[in-house]
Amino acid sequence: RKQCLIKAATEWSIVGVSGGGQVDGQNYSPERCSMTAASIWSTLGSEGGGELDNQTYSRKDCYCRALSLDPKNACTWSSLATEGGGEVDGQNYSKQACQSKAATEWCNLGAGGGGEVEGQSYTSTECYIKAVSVDPRSASAWCGLGAEGGGEVHG
Repeated sequence: RKQCLIKAATEWSIVGVSGGGQVDGQNYSPERCSMTAASIWSTLGSEGGGELDNQTYSRKDCYCRALSLDPKNACTWSSLATEGGGEVDGQNYSKQACQSKAATEWCNLGAGGGGEVEGQSYTSTECYIKAVSVDPRSASAWCGLGAEGGGEVHG
């Protein structure tokens, strides 16, 4: 399964870089291809990484690859934070910096009325609660949550 995930993520990335294309009769933009590949890399990371063609991908490697394709994915930033941070597109991010990036992306999603992350829908309030949970020092997250009428925060 893990080898299949790595191959799928690689192929989606190639289609995206090539300008998008058609898969099973459906058109995919380059952005959608990149987001699909990012989601696969993130899933592989949550499954512990994998190996293909003598190349080993750790959890951290998978999360870094996912974020290089979709840097707005709050869940993946949170996952990279749990791994202690890492390098994304040549820039090193500490655990704290990853938490801050995750909170910022949750706030952005909340400010836009909520939305979907990795197949799950979130309301604005839920986005701000996620942001506060990830980074309790985020003034933007607390202000957004207050503007939404508050909510119960765990963690």
